[in-house]
Amino acid sequence: GGGGREYERGRRSPDRFGRDDRERSPHRVGGEDSGQPLSFKHFMARQPDNVRPKEAEVMYKAYLIKQLGNSKSVWFKEHCETEEMRSKYDPVRIEEALKAREA
Repeated sequence: GGGGREYERGRRSPDRFGRDDRERSPHRVGGEDSGQPLSFKHFMARQPDNVRPKEAEVMYKAYLIKQLGNSKSVWFKEHCETEEMRSKYDPVRIEEALKAREA
């Protein structure tokens, strides 16, 4: 009642961005508990407001290297969803390209 959101016992109130527990779930955004690194956006939400853009980029790359183990893994994680990578290495796309050549 009262027009506002009511929160069940045991659930936290919204964070500073108005997100509730479901929206902060580690399965949706990554994080230490999920085994997946945080997105840049979520990583930056945990940093002080006075971080400069270049400094933030360096900090995030260092965070990814720590989370993923090495710089090659970081590079792959950053590029694996690009169109270029998919066209070169996605088995389905390779098979489609081979069929197109044969036709």
